[in-house]
Amino acid sequence: MSRDSNAASEPLPPGQLVALTIALSLAVFMNALDVSIANVSAPNIAGDLGVSSQHGTWIITSFAAARAILLPITGWMARRVGELRLFVWSTLAFTAFSLLCGLAWSFPVLVAARALQGMAAGPVMPLSQSLLLANFPRHRHGFANGIWAMMIVVGPVLAGRSWAAGSPTTTTGLGSSTSTYRSAWPRRS
Repeated sequence: MSRDSNAASEPLPPGQLVALTIALSLAVFMNALDVSIANVSAPNIAGDLGVSSQHGTWIITSFAAARAILLPITGWMARRVGELRLFVWSTLAFTAFSLLCGLAWSFPVLVAARALQGMAAGPVMPLSQSLLLANFPRHRHGFANGIWAMMIVVGPVLAGRSWAAGSPTTTTGLGSSTSTYRSAWPRRS
């Protein structure tokens, strides 16, 4: 959360700083993991929902386009509603739309859910870094950025390992886990 100028000079107690870092890192990790798993499993998802691989790319495109639209206006939205509030709303919406993606009963529903998920994901990355740096002491910004960047790298690595191990699942937030967009469900005959 952004603090006023008087509080900006007071660092957070170590326990709160660790909790903040973990919470923000998990949101970044969840976002990176979701993007990676969807990219890897798009052909299987397309086959499961009875569409061609070319149509299956809409699973990725709808998310990326929606996220790209929201990314540049994140600062404006954060000034309107507050960084922390927007971050929490975005993370909760991302989680809800992830669940909707996992429960999608048709390809058009999945593409729409992925677009909504992308809109929710747009503010998560920049806000997580902004909130992290706003609360870390200036001399620890390098460390904070390192932790933040590591989560972006770890997500795709774990996504590839879980897919290779035959477990295409993704955490949709708040401890719930769903099949990655039904790709692990039995194929229809």
